[in-house]
Amino acid sequence: WSSDVCSSDLSMLDLTHLSIDLGDINTITDQRISSLSQSIQTLTQLQSVKINLRNCENLTDASIVKLTKAISGAANLEKLSLQFKTCDQITDQSISALAKNLCFMTNLTDVEIAFSGSLSITNTGISHLIVAFEHLKNLKKLRITFNVCNIGDDGINQIVLGLQNLPHLEDLQVSFRGCSEITNKGLSHFSDNVSKLVNLRELSIDFEGCKKINDNGVSSIAQCLGAFPLLETVNLNFDRCLYVSDPGLTKLAGSIISTKNLKSFGLSFRECNLITDEGVSALSKALKDMTQISRLNLGLKGLSKISSDSLLALSEALNEFLELKTCELDLEGCFNITDEGCTYIIEALTSTKSLEKLSLNLKGCFNIGNSCLKQIGKHISSFKGLKELSLNLNECIKITDGGLSQLAIYMPVLQELITLNLRLSCCTKISDEGATQLASALASISHLRTLEFELKECPNISKGGFSQISGFLEHANIPNLKLVY
Repeated sequence: WSSDVCSSDLSMLDLTHLSIDLGDINTITDQRISSLSQSIQTLTQLQSVKINLRNCENLTDASIVKLTKAISGAANLEKLSLQFKTCDQITDQSISALAKNLCFMTNLTDVEIAFSGSLSITNTGISHLIVAFEHLKNLKKLRITFNVCNIGDDGINQIVLGLQNLPHLEDLQVSFRGCSEITNKGLSHFSDNVSKLVNLRELSIDFEGCKKINDNGVSSIAQCLGAFPLLETVNLNFDRCLYVSDPGLTKLAGSIISTKNLKSFGLSFRECNLITDEGVSALSKALKDMTQISRLNLGLKGLSKISSDSLLALSEALNEFLELKTCELDLEGCFNITDEGCTYIIEALTSTKSLEKLSLNLKGCFNIGNSCLKQIGKHISSFKGLKELSLNLNECIKITDGGLSQLAIYMPVLQELITLNLRLSCCTKISDEGATQLASALASISHLRTLEFELKECPNISKGGFSQISGFLEHANIPNLKLVY
């Protein structure tokens, strides 16, 4: 529903599910949310509520107080999602009101709470959530986001102490991106207490940009991973934690081995420039024993000290992933990686016959050239069941028309492909000839429904050449086509 819902009378509706998206509407005010709250208060049979107020910068605590009180009247509510991202006037008063009203929603099984950019949210506000969690004994799924808030170690401690009151919790996702006061001590608190949630099947932790975290903090998180015998999904984000290095990654790698039921694994250390081949090799060695993994997502962007040796080690693990369906590797800016390293990965992936999604980000890997594209083309016939493919080759300045020709020869094999994202911006040596040949090949993929083809700042591609490229692809009747030139 649009912003008109704020002034609508919902009382005549016998609703059990309510979803309202008012994100990015700057005209939303406390007065309009007050009107909306009055209407919601009449909907006592609600079972599911989702309200998005992202970037509604005019809202204050008054809106959250009234809105959460109105929702609390739905005694049968099972699912609640509230997003207040970048509502920067919100303070601890909102968290206190939210916690107070959550106490009345005792049937909740699924809760999502998201705040970001609210520097007036502090450890004091977070402490109120302990009381709320005591009343949510049926909760199975909890997602908490407090990105770029004024939260430190005490806030982390308060949250995890409250989590101990959730005996049935199966899915926990927490995000504290950019909370600059969080240190290793906070991660130690988290590890010590969250390890008591023995029914967890999914765990996602995001401490991106918490710049006081180092190897000791990562080691604390590693210690708790073995405490969850049912764990199937793990996502850990330590992007831009600049003091994390090989010892932290090695410690984490050692703990992964104990997660015997792991099927989905995501790990990100983007721009942690102290990490070298040693750390990636330790991780790869641990992954080698996780043969049941069906999804792998590794974020290694900006690790300028790793080389093709890291990809060789990783390829040895990929060789064992016979059930792999999704593989996402972000190697942007790893400029020591060569065609040889790329070949290791592509050859290893041919060992799995069930791959459905492949994403390979090689942006800014200056030593990647035609040989890499030749290997991708050569082995792509092994990926006949592939449904999604993303290749980011932006700024790979060694690539020429010869490399595009290699891709063009083999791309038509991927007749099951539904989504393709191909980026070649700033590849200064490619020209109309190669790009047109590739576009013609892409147009022959019969099931393709979404295509993004990016060719920005390629000086040897002319307007006439791009017009020909557009003609090939538009004639293919691809429903979602985006060409960037």
